[in-house]
Amino acid sequence: MSGHSAQLFVLCVASVLLARGAHAQWVYQLPTDEESSACCLVATGDERVVISAGSTSGTLGGALTNNGGVDVLLYSTSEDARSGAVLGSILIGSSGDEMAVDLLYESSLSTVFVLGTTTGDFGGSSTGPRDMFIASVSYSFANSEFTLGNVLQGGTSGGCTATALMQKGDTIVGVGSGRSSGGLSDPTDQLVVLIVATDFSSSNVQVIDMVSGSENYFGVYSIAAGPGSLFAITSELAVVPSGAQDYLVIEYDLGATSISEQGRLQLTALNGALEFEGSSIVYSSAAERYAIAGVDPGFSNPFYENSAGSNPRFFQATMESGRTNYVATLRDRSISNNPVAPVAVLGTSTDSNAALMSYSVQRESDTRVAYATSVTSTSGNALGDYLSRANNTDDIVMDLNGFVFSDTTDFGVYYGSVAFNEENPYNCQGGPDRTDLLFNRMRVQIVGEEAVFTNSFYVTFSTLCSEVVVKAIESNNRYFAVGTTTGSIVPGAEANSDFEKTVMWSMAVTDTGTLPDLESTCFRPCESIAPPTPTPTATPTATPTSAEPSPGTPTPSATQTPGPTPTLGPLPAQKSASAGVIAGAIVGAIAGSAIVVGLASFIYWRKHQNELAQESGYDY
Repeated sequence: MSGHSAQLFVLCVASVLLARGAHAQWVYQLPTDEESSACCLVATGDERVVISAGSTSGTLGGALTNNGGVDVLLYSTSEDARSGAVLGSILIGSSGDEMAVDLLYESSLSTVFVLGTTTGDFGGSSTGPRDMFIASVSYSFANSEFTLGNVLQGGTSGGCTATALMQKGDTIVGVGSGRSSGGLSDPTDQLVVLIVATDFSSSNVQVIDMVSGSENYFGVYSIAAGPGSLFAITSELAVVPSGAQDYLVIEYDLGATSISEQGRLQLTALNGALEFEGSSIVYSSAAERYAIAGVDPGFSNPFYENSAGSNPRFFQATMESGRTNYVATLRDRSISNNPVAPVAVLGTSTDSNAALMSYSVQRESDTRVAYATSVTSTSGNALGDYLSRANNTDDIVMDLNGFVFSDTTDFGVYYGSVAFNEENPYNCQGGPDRTDLLFNRMRVQIVGEEAVFTNSFYVTFSTLCSEVVVKAIESNNRYFAVGTTTGSIVPGAEANSDFEKTVMWSMAVTDTGTLPDLESTCFRPCESIAPPTPTPTATPTATPTSAEPSPGTPTPSATQTPGPTPTLGPLPAQKSASAGVIAGAIVGAIAGSAIVVGLASFIYWRKHQNELAQESGYDY
């Protein structure tokens, strides 16, 4: 190769890398005049395509035909897209309502498997007011086309609640909770299992009665594929609405078309003195054990009301297949009674046995609810705790929807939402009805018998509406997420005037925490007030030194500070942010008139850098 040719080759490669890096983040949003919700997403590996799932009552702006009511929506986007434009899409539904619950991708067949619920009928197989279903959908990368294959529908006479999907070899398993009688407002008391071969050569619906004696509630909360043909679920048996609650891990053996129970283990700690709900379970073949993250009191049982002041305690547990070598420890507690579902992770790059539990917590020494991670050894010994530095403002509440962790890089990303206990009265931002999307990244490394944590980034996008990250994944050193907004976050898009409806979005975020270019419009009313005007200080005059007032000298009256005048408030000065970080004007509406309220404040915090921005009295 000549010198000139070599230079051209290097320039071409550099151009490709720069182009990919320059467009490493993107955002796509469903039409704002159609209500939609987000479920989940999967990556396709070397194909560098992300497939997102949600549900909508619309037609994707007329591009698709709705089957009636609410349909499941699948759409694909390129990981390296410049704008997040949709490559292909499909609506899956019946004459009833369908909601997506979980998603898997089988690369050997280029097929997506969707777990969902339906109030309709796929081919005459309806069993109750709400059934579960698994649908297989093939995807052509050459044509960017989805094709609906087979659908297995099943349930119970009283209706079902779907929980999660799992794959073991050539078999897909979906689990949920069902009702033997009654209706959707009654407690679930059965385990519903949908089993299909990946090529749909076999399929079956298995319903198992789970309660006995005075028990009237059973719920399945999470699932993990174990060794060989085994898998495990975390579950609860209870007497609702206020009786005993038993939290269990149940292990099953998976056959071609049915499952058989292998045994149960009650989730307890401190020699059985404490019980806890297993909200998350995972299995590691490297560690040859399960890890469970749990909380007491549990929040997953919708028929059980916790007493006021029932502040959560967080537990970590590990066990081997066969329910042996079980170790459980109480790891943290919170003074906030916000519902929290901890997330379990097992294994780091340096210690395959290290168990991680991520959650959100408010401790006695902190006035904010932050993200946290506890790390333990297989013997239950504490290796270290992490508390997100995140934000120095008081009364911040960070709600966790999930945690993505890589056991090769040891980086973990918390995702969910952030809000304040009370919104800013001067610009209406940050209250519990105006939650902001949030990504928070850290790194954990095991050094000897200690977990060493490093802060990475904390990013959010502040608007007058409500945004939340529902699900996030990692692929090819980037993060991809789906979520919802009650306004609009895409530049140039107009928000729906009905600010109670949600709209689904998906986005790509770089591994340095750079968000795509975002711009918010919102029609949620903002009744802000003008900040108080400081009272001018009068120049002091000489006064007598006597303790008694001088004759004829009037006693000065107290100066009244004028109170805030209810107005639309001043328009905050617009702030610019570097491209791809956080930018966008917020548009509000009062008395039916759209007004510009101001540019969204932002938080962008990463390792060795803490940029602080101040807007309308809040320090970020």
